[in-house]
Amino acid sequence: MAADLSQKTILVTAPDAYAEKLISLIRQFNGLPVHFPAIQTYIKPDLHDLTKHLQNIRTYPFVVLPSRTAIDAFFKAARTIAVPIDWSHTAFFAFGNDQNYLQEQYHIAVKYRPSESGPQGIVSYFETHKASENNKVLVVKPEVVGVPEPNVIPNFLLALKNVNMEPVSCVGYITKARHLEAFPEIMELIERRQIDRIAFTSTAEIMAVLKSVSAAQLNQFQIACFGPYTGANAVKLGLKPAYIGTAYADFKDFVIGMANI
Repeated sequence: MAADLSQKTILVTAPDAYAEKLISLIRQFNGLPVHFPAIQTYIKPDLHDLTKHLQNIRTYPFVVLPSRTAIDAFFKAARTIAVPIDWSHTAFFAFGNDQNYLQEQYHIAVKYRPSESGPQGIVSYFETHKASENNKVLVVKPEVVGVPEPNVIPNFLLALKNVNMEPVSCVGYITKARHLEAFPEIMELIERRQIDRIAFTSTAEIMAVLKSVSAAQLNQFQIACFGPYTGANAVKLGLKPAYIGTAYADFKDFVIGMANI
């Protein structure tokens, strides 16, 4: 089936760092994207705690950077250390297409590319590749502001413990919910039902939108979720996704999925 979003208005809630590519692909498939950055992500102004961990990086043989902003925060902190860091003893892990971003921007290859490119893929790696001595895993996580912390990172940390790893988390960036009321033109589109589909790429985005619009209102539209974690949490929050992505390392697959709802 050919993928075509002609005359379909798609509300994109991804933060600015990810939205540009998603919006471009929607346009390539003839859709009409409308952008509401439901969350704002930015590097934590004070990286003192993260820098302290980096000064002792040899105590962490494994590092997980679960977002693009986590990656940028990690290497910004690294640049503040006077002595260049030797990464040869560090195995890096990232989620989805951020594995490519890590390579392209910082010339660091991930240790392992699991077929399941989210948290469970990394957990499965540690389940089958037991650390011989040091099982510490440094996880750079967000501080979530304006909505409850989504369960993705807490569940990931718990899953690492359950396979006998020792996760140590450190805040490196901020995930801040934005208010839809500050975007009256988008509120009007929702109220007038002039949107066809909503594209959610994270649980935090869903939570942010639900601060202003009820689940019943959102269920009037066809809801698409980038991957299974976002899809499962959408259901828990009362939404009825029409599409949940499975090949969620690539926005192109997501857009094709939306087009074929």
